[in-house]
Amino acid sequence: MTQSVFRTADGVRAHAPRANAFTAEKRAIFLAELAGHANVKLAYTTAGVSRACVYRTKARDAGFAAAWNDALLAGYETLEMLMLSHAIAQMTPPDPEAQTPAATGPALSERVLINLLALHRDEVRALRAAKQASVAGTPATAAPAAEDPRDQLEAVLAVMRERLTAPEEAGDKDGAA
Repeated sequence: MTQSVFRTADGVRAHAPRANAFTAEKRAIFLAELAGHANVKLAYTTAGVSRACVYRTKARDAGFAAAWNDALLAGYETLEMLMLSHAIAQMTPPDPEAQTPAATGPALSERVLINLLALHRDEVRALRAAKQASVAGTPATAAPAAEDPRDQLEAVLAVMRERLTAPEEAGDKDGAA
């Protein structure tokens, strides 16, 4: 296997990057994909690199690790909004005259959304706490707030789910009597 060797304008010998190198362009693709949906596997596959490559780079490069964290936070927020829109869509009847916006990413099932949210929940909470602590100037190990707004949202969604299933159960009871 022969590598391409060439001389730059200032006479320095250089090697062409390997085909599977994690170039700046591939890093940008990976981070953009991660910011879109918080799915690490889909992001590194789209960027054309291996799992080991992205995790090794994250461990070795603090700047890339920080960009990864920012992208993960953005992707997680996108997933939260997608779950909320799924919940709202189930509660409201479809409007046949409404224009549906074009999809901006991969179509993810509710099961995949829930799995991704569960997978990254602890890491995202830690990242959010660290970010809030850095803004407030307090240590990141400070006690969490009495109740996280996301926990409140999860509680509201649970009540909504109960309301949606209650009429079905009531109908089953009426039919059985």
